[in-house]
Amino acid sequence: MPYPIIKADLLKFIKINRDAIATNRGFYYQYLHVVLKWLHHYLNSIEDDIKTEVEDDITEIGDQLVFTQIKCYSSVFSFKSPEIKKSIFNFFSLYLEHSNSATPVLFQFITNTKISESEQLLQRWVTEQENIEEETLQQCGTLVSEILFSQINSKTQKSLAKKTISDDQKKALENNLSLFQSLLDDQNLICDFVTKIKWDFKEVPTEEAIDQIIVDINNYLDHPIFEKRPKKILFDVLLSEIYRISQLPDPNKRKVNKRILDGLLKSNDDEMVHYIDLRFAQLFHSRVDNLEKDVSVIKEKVDGLIDIQKLHGEKLEEISGKKLIPQLITTIPFINSSMIIGRETLIADLQDLLNDNKHVSVNGNGGMGKSSLLKLYVSKYVQDYDHIIWINVETGLVSTLNFHEQLAVNLDLPALNPDEFSARFGLIINKLNQISGNNLLIVDSYDSTEAEMADLQCLANWKMIIGTRLRLENVKTLTIKKLSFEESKAIYRNFEDGADSTDEQFKSLFKYVEYNTLVIGLVAKTIKYSFDLTLDIMLDHFEQLSLDDDNLNIDIPNDGGQSLNILKILNQTFNLSKIEPAEAYYLTFFAMLPLEDVQFNDLVDWFGEEHKSESRTNLTNAINRLHAKGLIEREGTQITMHKVLRDSIIYQERTKELPFLNQLNNVWCLLKVLKKGADQDLSFALRFLKFGEAILNVIDEPYRRTIYQPLLQLENEVLNIYNWLGKDHITDKWTSLFERAENHLEPTDPLLGLIANNYGIALAADGHMDQAFEHFEQSVSILSLHEEHLPKLFISICNLCNLFIQQRKMDRFTECFENLEHLRQKYNIYDDFSMSIQCQVLALANYEVLNFPEAIKLFKLAITLHNELPEENRNDAFLMHYYTKLGEAFCFNGELENAHVAALIALNIFFDLNVRILGYPHPIFNLMYTVAHTQDDQELMEKIKKMKEKYND
Repeated sequence: MPYPIIKADLLKFIKINRDAIATNRGFYYQYLHVVLKWLHHYLNSIEDDIKTEVEDDITEIGDQLVFTQIKCYSSVFSFKSPEIKKSIFNFFSLYLEHSNSATPVLFQFITNTKISESEQLLQRWVTEQENIEEETLQQCGTLVSEILFSQINSKTQKSLAKKTISDDQKKALENNLSLFQSLLDDQNLICDFVTKIKWDFKEVPTEEAIDQIIVDINNYLDHPIFEKRPKKILFDVLLSEIYRISQLPDPNKRKVNKRILDGLLKSNDDEMVHYIDLRFAQLFHSRVDNLEKDVSVIKEKVDGLIDIQKLHGEKLEEISGKKLIPQLITTIPFINSSMIIGRETLIADLQDLLNDNKHVSVNGNGGMGKSSLLKLYVSKYVQDYDHIIWINVETGLVSTLNFHEQLAVNLDLPALNPDEFSARFGLIINKLNQISGNNLLIVDSYDSTEAEMADLQCLANWKMIIGTRLRLENVKTLTIKKLSFEESKAIYRNFEDGADSTDEQFKSLFKYVEYNTLVIGLVAKTIKYSFDLTLDIMLDHFEQLSLDDDNLNIDIPNDGGQSLNILKILNQTFNLSKIEPAEAYYLTFFAMLPLEDVQFNDLVDWFGEEHKSESRTNLTNAINRLHAKGLIEREGTQITMHKVLRDSIIYQERTKELPFLNQLNNVWCLLKVLKKGADQDLSFALRFLKFGEAILNVIDEPYRRTIYQPLLQLENEVLNIYNWLGKDHITDKWTSLFERAENHLEPTDPLLGLIANNYGIALAADGHMDQAFEHFEQSVSILSLHEEHLPKLFISICNLCNLFIQQRKMDRFTECFENLEHLRQKYNIYDDFSMSIQCQVLALANYEVLNFPEAIKLFKLAITLHNELPEENRNDAFLMHYYTKLGEAFCFNGELENAHVAALIALNIFFDLNVRILGYPHPIFNLMYTVAHTQDDQELMEKIKKMKEKYND
């Protein structure tokens, strides 16, 4: 039937909390049903997921969506039973929530008990449910509508009765109640809903119901596919896996299926034992035994309303008069110690620290082996402690403790009431404080500071080890150190023999990943499970930041039967979802920087003189916060980041809808300082060149779309500095930039004109004169359309004139130079930085035609014009070049002393520039040597020779 459109606020109004982790609902009967369904699916090759503790007791996802409620009671049911009413309301909420799903929806209510003899209508519904009669359907629909309205009305009245509710909230509640009533008045909708519910009253006592389902499970386990493996082991493994996944914080992961069971069955019996949660398995079998032996006592005491957990506590109290607390209050994760290498000394160091300190922090970056060290410590020293608790607090310290089922069972805690969430933590602290002896609490994955940690530190009889990347104050810290080369190689060979790999390849990998043990193992496994990957190929993917390449999408199975590729595992390890947005912004910023030699003052100057004070404060606070959280390292004024973390941040940023958009302002600021350096102070530009190079390397072509044009500008500035430096082999880089700019920019965009000019300079330097001419002309053509770029236009025309001089096309030079003069007259611009360059071009023309006296005059004029410029508009690299060419003109004109003086001035300017650019001083040295040789000054020639050698060193 067509479903009505259900508004989101109405769904929210009727939606109830169906997550079962926070409560104790007599889960044994439910878990047995999950085991039975799981085996049924497996033996029948059904790939559907079976979810548990999500939206309902069991959810099956396949060709249809099946929600199942399971109840194990000793009392009979009728339409008056609260459990029936709650289930109907729960089903209806799900029915509406999935009303627009293309997948058919079905609801099942399974119970061991039977229908009350006086409940005729429910009995008829069950009898006819496969082909329900019209009269029964109408009667059931009417009664279901009444139940649904009663449930929602009760909920509404409780909300309206609250003193803190506002008038607007009251109106909204009343409006939603009215909308809900209109749904209930839709007879077709209600009748359709009724036909979706299937009832299964098994009509057997509690103990027989459990016995029967266990018999059915054992019959399945007798199937030949299980190869006569011990049924008890298989049974306990299945139960333990269901229990484990039911506690996962992500509801989407609380599922079992054929693939997971395939993964479990790959282990041999000895390995499979390690999957068994011994505490849970023992607790389960103990409860089942008690249930079978004492069912009459159970009926008498609880009458079907007290869950199995409470009964177990009472039984133990009857036997011992006191709640028995096991030594291992929670499950201790298994570790195969034979696979762990090089941690013996650290284990001893940890024990020494615990002998002298109540609390110890085991600190290190993600993937360095903190959890493995903790597991090894417990396996070695387990007998030294009266009680041990292990909690992994990835989902939060308080929520983990409050929702921990084993902790609740073994500490005899009452079922969690959501309204008393805060008080629950205090109750746990109180219980732990009552436990005497020498006890150990291990808090693993504590990577977000929580104030409640202070309460745990106050526990009287508990030592505590905290596995964390945080730098905790007032806690003694044991830092995880890097393994040696040989130990790291052994880690690799635990998973892949590396027979075709050399020590040099291993060293390259280990150096890149900074000896991160997790990554070393993942690389080995990825190569092992592939057919053609090698260590060299993997290293290349690391260096090129291409772990997201489809060729590396190779699943690596884990102990839980799940499989993920190397990048997904890394991004899970370094998950930044809990990081505050401001800190995530700075993390991405730092991840784009070079991995070495990042100085604090460079970062401050990055954002400009006008923002220096504000930038210093903001950066100081951000760096200190991230350092405290173990996400960056600061040593003095130097900032570094763990390579693998840095790479993971970049990969995570790439997957965003608008990757790197939050870094736009930082790119603009970097552009400004690079332009300022290129125009005024080349040494200043060189301080920031490495940042531009790093950003362009990190944000490569496929991920530039959101800030494409700013990155074109940045690349233009970086390559322009390369032109200044006289770097070799940069023409290809300019070609690539120009082609991308042409594809992205409008044909008349001034940025394209600027890029064309700089590209022409690189082409001319490589001797490609014809191509240089084309791009200078293109630059002039584009920049002529933009008056705001007139100085840059003049520079392009000067470059074109200079090209004609080099080609000795003096008629073309004259024409081009006259055009430049015409433009200056038209716009009356004679005081910009290009004026001295224009004068130098005319001097070069005279130099080329051997008119040295005129060339000398014009070089001197260029020097004068340059010196008259405001200091902020002067780049003295031009001035050095003017003096060098002036000296050459003096030399050819026979004025050797003047030539020598000009060369000395040029050399001093070079040293004042404070940049070691190999190509710059050689024309000066050559000029000085020519003068000395002409004068036959052997002493001066020797002095110049030594100066040149010293510079080259």
